[in-house]
Amino acid sequence: MYNLCNLIDSPTLINFTDKAAASDPRLFISTEMVNVFEGIAYFYKQIGTMKYIFTIALFIAIATSCKRKVLSGPELQNKLIETMQEYLDSQAKPGAEFKVKDVNYYPEKATKSYDCEFHVDMRLNGKDTVGMMTATISNDFKTVERKK
Repeated sequence: MYNLCNLIDSPTLINFTDKAAASDPRLFISTEMVNVFEGIAYFYKQIGTMKYIFTIALFIAIATSCKRKVLSGPELQNKLIETMQEYLDSQAKPGAEFKVKDVNYYPEKATKSYDCEFHVDMRLNGKDTVGMMTATISNDFKTVERKK
């Protein structure tokens, strides 16, 4: 018979032959159960070291994936055009169509935004014209404020 208390405290199980202790059934378990507990204890020790490695790997993955990619060049121009196009489509009156052609922009570091000048094709009731619109777009591309 094996003592259950020793299973928790030590990696090896000790066989007690003390007759007084052996008579208390609450403290002792069968040999079959010892094998099960040994397997669980071994698995927990293996997981113990792996969980630290997994936690560190997970932290590194989250830290590197959360950093937003900084856009520049043609990617930034396309994103500004796309953002303005979405804004114009959401604000358009019935029958009006807008097509953003190109953009000139200047980044404002103080306000964390872009001052933009767009060339836009506008169609309203069968008439079309090319116009220029200016707007300020936030760095996260969620806020558009038209100037003229």
